[in-house]
Formats: sequence, structure tokens, C-alpha cells
Amino acid sequence: MAAALALLGRAAALLSGAQRFLRVGGSAEKGLSRGISSDRPPKRPLTAYFRFMKENHNAFRQKNPEATNTELIKKIADAWKELPASQKQVYEESRKTDWQRYKEQLAAYKAQLTPAQAAALREERRKRLAKRRSFRAKRAKHSDSRNLVLFPWKSAGSVPPSHLPQSWVSALLSASVQYFIPETEVL
Repeated sequence: MAAALALLGRAAALLSGAQRFLRVGGSAEKGLSRGISSDRPPKRPLTAYFRFMKENHNAFRQKNPEATNTELIKKIADAWKELPASQKQVYEESRKTDWQRYKEQLAAYKAQLTPAQAAALREERRKRLAKRRSFRAKRAKHSDSRNLVLFPWKSAGSVPPSHLPQSWVSALLSASVQYFIPETEVL
């Protein structure tokens, strides 16, 4: 069903003279409620690796019908690593041409936006980036406290224990054990 809808969307895009394919899914009402037109921005093109994965996924699935998705992706990744540079270049060239087309489509999309729509998009992007920054800061704050408990040498300048003298590592580990697990008196 989804494939039929995608095919129908592509046919409609070609018939209407649109330069890009229509996206299937999403909500036009959501965009209209923000004051943004229902004409969506173009999608970013696939990287060379993802293009390879998309083209070869079915063939790998047929060769390995019992494999889980994780195993299948690992096999595709191994095949990509073993692929000669000349064959990788084909995928890289198609990525470059798609990227140029994407830049042109994005410029055309931005040119047709009204100032209010452009401002709404900038504000939405600003909020999204602020949310991402706060999430990363929160994660970094919590990971630092966990690292101090699990890896006491992290507080000594993030030097891995293999580069510290053994006496320092044992001193740090014994200090952390004494600090976090206090000795109890025997009654």
C-alpha cells in the first residue's frame, strides 16, 4: 500500500511539473497551523553508503532470510567496507549530483517563502537547536558524575589508565573504593 502511494505521489509530481518528489505522510494541517505553506522543503539526498544499503538490502535479505535486521545491516556494512574504491566512486558521484540538485531545490524553496514563513522556520529551528543543546548539557552533566564513580581517573584530566603510571591508577582506585564504600567497624 505504501509503495502504491509513493508511486502515485511521484506520478502526480511528474504530471504537475514539480521538480521534486512529493513526500508521503506528514500532516499538511500541521504546517498550515504554523503559518508555513503545505509545500514542504526538499529532502536531503542519501549518502553513498545509504544509497548502497538501499540498493542492496533486498539482495542481502534474499541471501540471508533468517538473519535479523541487525545482522543484515552488519553484513551490508562489511560488504561496503570490502567494496573497491572504483565501485564506491559510482555511489559517491550519484550523491554529488543529488546534492547539487538538492541545493537548487532548497534555494527555490527558500525563494518562494514569505518573510513570515521564513521567520517561522528560523524560530522553529532555533527552538529545536536549543532543545538539543539543553539535552546534551543535561546528558553531559549526568555522564560526568557517573564517570567519576565508575572511572575515577576521568577527573584527572581524562587520561586513560593505560597512560597513567600503575601506582597512580591503584591509588585512584583505592581512594575511590574507600570514598564510595566506607569501611565499617566490626562490633
